[in-house]
Amino acid sequence: MLKSVATVPTGSASLYLNKLCKHFRHKVPAEWDDHEGRVQFKPGTCVMKADQATLEMVCEAENEEALGVVQYILDDHLVRFARKEEIQVHWRRID
Repeated sequence: MLKSVATVPTGSASLYLNKLCKHFRHKVPAEWDDHEGRVQFKPGTCVMKADQATLEMVCEAENEEALGVVQYILDDHLVRFARKEEIQVHWRRID
């Protein structure tokens, strides 16, 4: 399994975690509370954690292409949901 992580500084981390999980649950399995969420996309999974200052997203997939798809889905939706903030998502691989 390949893994990547992005830590996004924002004071609205819990709000974005909730919005993302509520949105995704219409198409894929998602479970969450105010501080942690897990979404099971077809290409892979994403676990999100929110605190007062950051939203951490850890994605996992079987291969590079699938990992890229999961990252793109999170990037695209988070930037749209946070349009009032200048959110930038930078992924890094983890072992």
